[in-house]
Amino acid sequence: MKILFYDAMQDSDAPDTLKSPSLKDTYLFDSGPLSVEFSKPAAIDCVGIANCLPGAKITITAQRNKYAIIGGNAETQAFETALLGGDAGLTFDDITIGDSEFDTFEITFTEDGLYLFDKNPFTYQALTIEAPDVTVGRLALGRAVDVPTSVAKEPGYRSTAAPQSTLSGQVIAGAGGYAYRAVSLESRYKIGPEAMEEIASGYRAIGAGYPFFIDLSTESYKLPFDKLYATEKSQQAMIFAGGINRFLYSKRWDFEEAF
Repeated sequence: MKILFYDAMQDSDAPDTLKSPSLKDTYLFDSGPLSVEFSKPAAIDCVGIANCLPGAKITITAQRNKYAIIGGNAETQAFETALLGGDAGLTFDDITIGDSEFDTFEITFTEDGLYLFDKNPFTYQALTIEAPDVTVGRLALGRAVDVPTSVAKEPGYRSTAAPQSTLSGQVIAGAGGYAYRAVSLESRYKIGPEAMEEIASGYRAIGAGYPFFIDLSTESYKLPFDKLYATEKSQQAMIFAGGINRFLYSKRWDFEEAF
């Protein structure tokens, strides 16, 4: 599965309703593109979207930081790294500074969950979001972490309804209940340094109960769904079983769909 642990939108000037974990708090894109600036450069290769009209199109235009071309070759490196002498013997004559570049990502919403971009993570300082006359419950941006899971999958459907049976055997439907999806997955010694760093970066929101955006495309051959917006039952006390010889951890994930 791929999961968004650190939501960079939480450290941005985006509207609170767009960052709220409750999908009843909605934001309407009715006054042109929304400009968002992060408090620190954010690595982004995915977007989490929830409570949106199926078929709605969302366009994200992200502004890269200025880049530096080293020694005239085609590879670009981070602007700061180049100036700090990331390459041995680097001088200012070896550096060509380019203007900011822009990447555009277009997403068609189908269901609550994580949507992957077709590019590797790149660091962005600001972006704009366009979705004319579209209402969104929550939008999250960040880096999709790949957490491989074991072969066994345990999907399920649950309900909070509390039906009652009369003495004659008639069923009285429970009022106010709702149905939701759940899934249990296990990662055995497959959670590495990258995932742990992202969890640490995003734990302020994770510990506060913010649901995760998840993409289950890799597991979809054994599951009846491939996207999920869900809480994890132990996210307020996340314990990992450590590996012995390598920096790898294990964990059982028990997700319940959130609204």
